[in-house]
Amino acid sequence: MVESTVPREGTQRFGDSSHWLDCQWRRSPSGKARRPVLLAIHGSDRDVQGCIEGFAPLADQLDLNLLAPLFPDAPDDRVAADSYKFLVGGGHHQLANMDAALLAFCQMIDATRDRTLLFGFSGGAQFAHRYAYFRARTLAGLIVAAPGNVTLPSRQETWWAGLDKAVEMIGEAPDLKALKKVPIAVLVGAEDLAEGLVDRTAQAPYGHRASALAGPTRLERARYLHNAYLQAGLSSQFATIPGARHNLQACISSATRIFRSWTIEM
Repeated sequence: MVESTVPREGTQRFGDSSHWLDCQWRRSPSGKARRPVLLAIHGSDRDVQGCIEGFAPLADQLDLNLLAPLFPDAPDDRVAADSYKFLVGGGHHQLANMDAALLAFCQMIDATRDRTLLFGFSGGAQFAHRYAYFRARTLAGLIVAAPGNVTLPSRQETWWAGLDKAVEMIGEAPDLKALKKVPIAVLVGAEDLAEGLVDRTAQAPYGHRASALAGPTRLERARYLHNAYLQAGLSSQFATIPGARHNLQACISSATRIFRSWTIEM
């Protein structure tokens, strides 16, 4: 059991002196040791509270710990503000920051790190599916909801459109073998059709010549990513959300149903 001095929920900084993130969190209702973490990653609007409130009923029902990190914003520096989507950039190593924050959180509440359920919406979906390439061994499930730009599980394109030269950019190699053991779902609103907002031309910050390879809209890019997962031998399912545009809570509702189907034995 978690010590009685640990509150049920809170907001605090997790990590070490070099790598950290401010987070909102809720521990599992039972307080039992070794319960899994549901890690929910915000989009560009940084709606951490929406992630916590949206997933709280599921976390309570399945006795999960819930963690929603806040990646620092920098309105006047889009390179720094968007760095979390691409794991590194703007002087930040967000993969290391997430590792340190998750470890510190798990140590505080005696949670397990090796059965993490990972959800990301929009920019958070960009982070989540890229994070999964490097941390698949810690994941029990991955839901990628309405990503704006996608990294395909192939070395036919350089990072970030593909995995070629990922080692040089991130500092470690992707682990597709481990990712093949992780159930994946790719979600997107059926009306998430805006173009232009997801462009990353070669001249833009984090631009890539193949940025539009997966299509012009989030709907097309989500479907393309799912198909690429299947071609790479990954276990992926795809779902469109009827009537939904680019909406966090619609994606959380859909993700909740999928997580329930994955966590019966957790």
